[in-house]
Amino acid sequence: VLSGYFYGYICTQIFGGWLETRLGGKVVMGGSQLLGALFTLLTPVAARGGVYALLAGHLANVLTNYTEMQETFGIARLALILIITSADVGFSIWRRYNDHPKDTRVSFLAHLFGLLAGLTIGLLILRNFEQ
Repeated sequence: VLSGYFYGYICTQIFGGWLETRLGGKVVMGGSQLLGALFTLLTPVAARGGVYALLAGHLANVLTNYTEMQETFGIARLALILIITSADVGFSIWRRYNDHPKDTRVSFLAHLFGLLAGLTIGLLILRNFEQ
């Protein structure tokens, strides 16, 4: 695992050097700082949407592979996913309208796109339970 980090670091250095020769050092350095700041600002949105992506991925996995699972295990997983998801959605709606209305909130689009990403990944990648 650690060697994968080192290889990625080496490839990033090579790509950065290539960009520097094409665009110049100021553009590459300024662009990297701008992207770093932008990704830092988007971290809460990605974190909130990631929860829904994981839940939707598990839901898609259970729905597509239900016939290969033991019946009680499939029902228990499906019930647990639905309970957790409905509790989180209910808490999000309650908090939006009842708890600190002027508080900064993460957009509901993060929830929606996280859900869509999880369903897409779950249906495309997690399609076959036995492989």
